[in-house]
Amino acid sequence: MERAIIYQIGRLDLNAFDKIKFCIEQNCFETSLSSFAISDFLKTKGYNPEVILLYPVSLIFNSTLIKKKEFQTKCCSEFYESLVKVLEKPDDYLKNPVMFFKKHPHSKEVEECKVIHSLGEYDIYNIPDIPDKHIPFDCSYSDIVLMIMTDMIKRCLTKGEEIKRVIVDISSGHNIYVFALIEALKYLNVWLKLYNCNKDAPTNEIAFSDPIISGGKQTEYKIYFEKQSVKAFFTSPIKNEDITNFKLAKAIFSDIDQREKKQKIQKKLEKFLLLFSAIKNNAPLAVYHLLDHEVKDILQILEELINHIEKKLTEKYNTSPKLNKDDYTNAILALGFYIGIRKLLQEVCISNEADGINIKNIRENFQKIYNVFGLNLNDTVLGNEVDKIEKGIKPTTEWTNLIDLLYAGDKSISTPQKRNFFAHAGFEGCVTECKMKNDHIYVRYKETYIDTINSWLKESV
Repeated sequence: MERAIIYQIGRLDLNAFDKIKFCIEQNCFETSLSSFAISDFLKTKGYNPEVILLYPVSLIFNSTLIKKKEFQTKCCSEFYESLVKVLEKPDDYLKNPVMFFKKHPHSKEVEECKVIHSLGEYDIYNIPDIPDKHIPFDCSYSDIVLMIMTDMIKRCLTKGEEIKRVIVDISSGHNIYVFALIEALKYLNVWLKLYNCNKDAPTNEIAFSDPIISGGKQTEYKIYFEKQSVKAFFTSPIKNEDITNFKLAKAIFSDIDQREKKQKIQKKLEKFLLLFSAIKNNAPLAVYHLLDHEVKDILQILEELINHIEKKLTEKYNTSPKLNKDDYTNAILALGFYIGIRKLLQEVCISNEADGINIKNIRENFQKIYNVFGLNLNDTVLGNEVDKIEKGIKPTTEWTNLIDLLYAGDKSISTPQKRNFFAHAGFEGCVTECKMKNDHIYVRYKETYIDTINSWLKESV
């Protein structure tokens, strides 16, 4: 069954438990949260919806709410008593706030509830039998975005192709948490494009209801959907400087006991950059030499990275680690893109062969790959270079330098030239070897020049 994931910022206010009539496409649902109405609507369309409520950790520190008899009347006694205990001992609550919010009446109706960081300072005061207390939250907005984004990506990885829609419901107020939710959705949108190499991916949508005004005369509130889309251009989330001297890997896995993870992610990021450059800069033969990592290997380090981020962000709730969002998002996007490219290469049946690659297969396979990424000029240049080799080389059954087969007796070029490498679709005469087999031309790179080629590829991103 097709799945839909719905995110909404959780509520805890005087009217949080009131039933409201929400309408979607002539269907009306009376619920206490708009995301519940969306879930009920999607069920009528054959989806298996999951609602994820995100509770800001500071949500309970509302001194005026606890004093109101009306709130106590509306709220179930179990949850109200838990709220009083939290206000009595907030330090205990901050050690594990998720346990409290699991008792929230709304949490019992959803797939999962999660606690996110908060900004600002709050006071508990003038509540009978509860001591006054000042509670500051030292957090960064970027950490909130990372918390939401990593949860979204993790769910997409876990549920896989079953997920068809990801919806963020912003009906519960216009505040920093809603902004963080929308920004996280944008990152997810880009990641999905890269992870799926611009092929079919879950639709990303923002949902919102008519404004709900206390005391107003309106009795029904419509819910609207707006699809979100991004154009994922064929660009790399990381640059050569990010992999030089383990720069990005060190920034992410900086602890001494994380040396192994640091080395693993460095290898994946470096190989991604090489593979990306080989495709972007039209050196298809290089791709066949860069197939070290299987999809499952890249996926493993991506999951380790997401788990690492989640652990860092949930160690404390009164303060957050203030992670460099760019470092982490770039690494996540790069690994997602790496998986997407490797899956595409598998579909096109790109694999390295010990005895060289049939140049005709290179031409046909990369015509498909360049079409996926919209690299039409690469396709044209590659076709011209393959035609030139097929028409110009002298037949040989032994591995021979391409330059000797195309330009026999011309000694003017005797060392590899970076400019020639990229100008001729990677078929640089000094680093490429050719031979004939069953009337087909096979090519490969000379082993002694692999490091040189890799340096050229990295420098060109």
